[in-house]
Amino acid sequence: MATATHSRLTLQAETAADLMHPDVTPVPRDAPFDEVLALVIDHDATVAPVVGPRGEPVGVVSRTDLLIHVRESAVAGRIAAATAEDLMTPTLFSVGPDTPACEVIRDMLQSKVHHLFVADDSGAIMGVVSACDVLHHLH
Repeated sequence: MATATHSRLTLQAETAADLMHPDVTPVPRDAPFDEVLALVIDHDATVAPVVGPRGEPVGVVSRTDLLIHVRESAVAGRIAAATAEDLMTPTLFSVGPDTPACEVIRDMLQSKVHHLFVADDSGAIMGVVSACDVLHHLH
């Protein structure tokens, strides 16, 4: 059982690069549902960036997006055909690697998202910061 303490937690990270984990596997926007599902399961991912033909980020697909598709397909009695582009949220929130950690957290709260991608100056995805990553950096 957890007990209350009076010590303050401090964030042991300076920047988005400090908070992020680099294990991000992009999903091609034309990938079929079963491939997206396999990627999410095989990589134990909760989100994945969806990329266009040149590798440019065009959206994000989450476990929740996949579950919603399964629920909606259940009415028909079979999983409907869909691609990552059909399933994705067409907005991908990102910050630069040098973004201060406090701004990353503020952006996550204001945007009401559990993940922020970290992108370099060209827009290429370098990593992702999850709410759990932030918690892991509290000491």
